[in-house]
Amino acid sequence: MKNKKGILFVTALLAASLMAGGVSASEIAADTPMLIAEQEEVVLGTAATHATCDGVITEAVSDEMGQYIVIGEAEEAQRLNLGEATVIILADGTPASFEELTVGTKIRGYHGLASTFSIPPQSAAEVIVIVNEETAVAPLYGTVASVAEGENGLEVSTADGNFIFFVGAEAEIVPYRTRNIVTAADIKAGRKILAWSEVMTMSLPAQAAPTKVMLLPEEVVVEEQEELLPGVYVQGELFAGEVKESEGTKMLPIRAISEKLGYEVIWNGEARSVLVENESNALTIVLDSEQVTGKERAALTLAKAPALIDGVTYVSVDFFELLTGDASVVIVNE
Repeated sequence: MKNKKGILFVTALLAASLMAGGVSASEIAADTPMLIAEQEEVVLGTAATHATCDGVITEAVSDEMGQYIVIGEAEEAQRLNLGEATVIILADGTPASFEELTVGTKIRGYHGLASTFSIPPQSAAEVIVIVNEETAVAPLYGTVASVAEGENGLEVSTADGNFIFFVGAEAEIVPYRTRNIVTAADIKAGRKILAWSEVMTMSLPAQAAPTKVMLLPEEVVVEEQEELLPGVYVQGELFAGEVKESEGTKMLPIRAISEKLGYEVIWNGEARSVLVENESNALTIVLDSEQVTGKERAALTLAKAPALIDGVTYVSVDFFELLTGDASVVIVNE
């Protein structure tokens, strides 16, 4: 496993690339040293929110206990445990799946600060970026601390003190794994983001003008009670509908929950499919198929194929994560 690579300095002429993204000369001095973003591991600020590692996968396991990958070998090895909230993407931002995390795959991992004392040490993976291509530029990851209006767009600071992103009008703003419409106005304090920028300053915090910003799903906090009842919560409210279980996976009624979220649900009996849509998003599932399709995008995969149970179509909870782009639907176990 390799945690650091050689730093590649470039001349101040590269500042023009930043200015084109909305950063003025007053924001980044013309003589500020700059580097290619993928050439250097992220330098931790004074209030680190996560850790970073680069390496090649030497082990990938998916079993009844969960999913994890190991990068590196021997004393350099590190295990990253994946969960439902782990973001897996290609270097260009295309959503990927665990099946693409094969032995020999080069990745950049962003993971929690907590680590076990086991061999290899284990951490919870937050974002896994597949960077097999030599020219691939891994995005920068952070939690938004503050957002301020500037002359050329937004000035976004991250909570770890590592970055200031100048998000100009030309920057592409995209969601993760959904077709929800998002804009720069959705970049708010507390939101986790990925930012693509080929150059950034060598200062701390580093300054960059990303060409693309991906908004990761928001966490929905269920209001605390003296004793939290087990069940399904939809936008923080306990759902009264029936929940089924199929081979250990809890299955939720697609129509009842989708309509509660404000979506229209259309059943196609001939195709045995269900279309769930609103003005900004649309997803289609087919009974007994794990594939989910949306308008003008590649198919996505569910943890469990939808099923018709007692005349009602049920889906796994990750369908609603794809639909809304956040954790609007959560299951609290007993």
